[in-house]
Amino acid sequence: MHSPSPRKRPFKLGAITLSMLLAFTAYAADPKVKLDLPAEALDKSINHLAQQTGVQIIFASSLTTGKHAPALKGEYSAREALQKLLQGSGLEVTSQGDNTFTLRAQASSQNNVLEEVHVLGKLDTREQNLAFDGRNSYSAKRSFTGTKSSTILLETPRSINVVTRAQMDDLGVQTITEALRYTPGVVLQYANTDSRYDWMTVRGFSPPTRYLDGLRLPFGANGYSQAKIDPYLLERVEILKGPASSLYGQSSPGGMLALSSKLPTDHKRGEVQLQTGSHGRKQGAFDISGPVDDEGRVLYRLVALAREADTQTRYVEDDKVVISPSLTFKPDNNTSLTLLAHYQKIDSRGGAATALPAKGTLYSYGNLGRLPTDTFIGEKHYDRYVNEQWFAGYMFSHAFNEQWTFRQNLRYGRVDADSRRVQGACLATDACLPTNLVRYAWAFPEDSNMFTIDNQVEGQFSTGPLQHRILLGVDYTHESATYRESNLNYINLYNYNAFASNPFLTTLVEPPLGTKIDSSQRQLGFYAQDQIKWDNWTLQLGARHDQASKTNETLTASTGATRRITNADDALTGNIGLSYTFAQQLTPYIAFASSFQPSTGVDGTGSPFDATKGRQSEAGVKYQPLGMDASLGFSVYHLAQRNVITTAPNGSRVQTGEVEVKGAELEGKAKLGYGFEALASYAYTDSEITKTGIAAQLGNQLAFVPRHQASTWLHHVSSAGLLDGLGIGLGVRYLGSSYGENLNAFRNDDVTLLDAALHYNLAKANPSLKGFSLQVNAANLADKKYVATCISNAGCYYGDRRSIYATVKYQW
Repeated sequence: MHSPSPRKRPFKLGAITLSMLLAFTAYAADPKVKLDLPAEALDKSINHLAQQTGVQIIFASSLTTGKHAPALKGEYSAREALQKLLQGSGLEVTSQGDNTFTLRAQASSQNNVLEEVHVLGKLDTREQNLAFDGRNSYSAKRSFTGTKSSTILLETPRSINVVTRAQMDDLGVQTITEALRYTPGVVLQYANTDSRYDWMTVRGFSPPTRYLDGLRLPFGANGYSQAKIDPYLLERVEILKGPASSLYGQSSPGGMLALSSKLPTDHKRGEVQLQTGSHGRKQGAFDISGPVDDEGRVLYRLVALAREADTQTRYVEDDKVVISPSLTFKPDNNTSLTLLAHYQKIDSRGGAATALPAKGTLYSYGNLGRLPTDTFIGEKHYDRYVNEQWFAGYMFSHAFNEQWTFRQNLRYGRVDADSRRVQGACLATDACLPTNLVRYAWAFPEDSNMFTIDNQVEGQFSTGPLQHRILLGVDYTHESATYRESNLNYINLYNYNAFASNPFLTTLVEPPLGTKIDSSQRQLGFYAQDQIKWDNWTLQLGARHDQASKTNETLTASTGATRRITNADDALTGNIGLSYTFAQQLTPYIAFASSFQPSTGVDGTGSPFDATKGRQSEAGVKYQPLGMDASLGFSVYHLAQRNVITTAPNGSRVQTGEVEVKGAELEGKAKLGYGFEALASYAYTDSEITKTGIAAQLGNQLAFVPRHQASTWLHHVSSAGLLDGLGIGLGVRYLGSSYGENLNAFRNDDVTLLDAALHYNLAKANPSLKGFSLQVNAANLADKKYVATCISNAGCYYGDRRSIYATVKYQW
């Protein structure tokens, strides 16, 4: 098999995309945005301006009391618009850089300037953070994920990648994995062809721990009842790179996936969209929000989506319905309570993409060459995946005064996943052929229930020249899950040549129960964090103590025997980061962090396995040029995990493994002026198994980890002549070669994929169509046929072929 050399192309692509970003910086000194603001109270007008321009506006709430702003319509920069709104108010605006503005009384005014607070009052809530950041830009400026409080990313000494709502809309993403296709260091394991789950690897480790609105999502006993969140419900998708245990507890050392829900807004807004396209897709969705009362103390939001669709694999469907209501109560400027609920059902006849033999996919086989990418070797009357999930919870915040705030987030959720399918297996390693597979039927349903609560107290105060932002918290999580696995029912031999004439059985029934696992997992954590600022220095210190336990009761149906195994761990984890900001725009930093992740099972002597431990050292630099909606981040890191469990040649499981990952990542996003916006990324990842119970794995690369990865996306909206209102986007993604398993027996070729987008504001052609737009998105535009991964002789998966979706939207 040809082994590509992926070293030259990604470096060239990375250099081109970085040059592209830097070449346009001169045009973005004062980016303008089309605005249409009604005449209203000044504080509300400023809030709407912040949402539409993506800037942060800071002021004392008393400064705007009783003041009104004029209507504003046209194309303005954020500063110009602010100056228009403030005319005659006795207020003036100053810039703090990083797209942050401060309002204060003019020198001639008698108003007293109080301590600066955010536009919505004293609270520093998730609603505020998201209301100001990333709705009209690819470049986010603040995040909750790295500190559990709204913190400027420039001052956060960690690598955090944020995919904003604006980026998701332009790319037309349909899944979480699609949202992360342009994020460095994130690899989609099955190339977005598995409609059941969002499988991914972050900095060499998988899966990342998943959080929604700061609380962990269910995963199940064996990972089959993990939650799947539709990106249409989200305001942003974030990846915190490296260990996150010092704030969140047990986690993968590679990083965590943080999702943020769409939340109620204080102004009326909404959209309805209809979508059609590849694989017979028929989809409708709506998102409406606004105040319930005239005072804006009660806000609502309702987001829903329904879809009927097939997939690129024959006989496999991707039907879904989801609805997510939320309601916010704000009795005063110091208190906020947001209730959130969520229901989703996925019904996929055919189950999922078929696992195929390496001969016939990764390698050519005889007269067949390579199998078609729509090949299905299951049973269309039997194979099926049904997922039902629902969540209910709340986010509560109360500011006692200007210094101290209490927050509590709570959620209960349940995921029921029913999976059954027919798969192929090899009669022998050298006979694993598309004309000689044995097929077997099995079923593996799983359900999971999770309760989680997080309590936080945040204080801001000074000790001499040091400014502190301290966070104290305690959280608790309990997840119970039941996994059932049937016996394997070997039904017949599969021969691709003969299958078309007599493809399916109609009497196949689910095999009887073979194994049942009842799992119970608890975690109680106490954490503390201090962000200390002195002059331009920022020091972040964090520590956490966890008590975690997991109990598995395994029933073997054939014998009736039950085996109970309990793993209990006490872990102390921490992080430390130091940064220095030059001229409010350039910040180098260094950081160290540790993680732990409980293990399940016992070794050959019957002793429970210890938790795996991870540690990361990282150094980097972040750049956010003043007066420009842009961000650039570069980091280098060294990750290590020990206590890795491997299977010895005699079949016993031993805990002797260690792995290391070293790498470098670059990401840039910028509004380039004249309607251009771009993003570019590059990742180099060097992974190695340094200690293992399997000699053949020693020194190998980790599965799903290419050494090189690069991407770039350029988007332009025209505002001149006949092309006014026309938007065009073009993207390139490069994924280097990788292995599908740790023995490194199956190497996937590198691949370069093209994406494109075209959209048009229909009101430019006819003013009576105000609010209507048409958008077309294409992924893998050149229809590249490739193998995404091979995990075994009979476990190869094709990548996603070309898909084109057209969407009509009406927004108000």
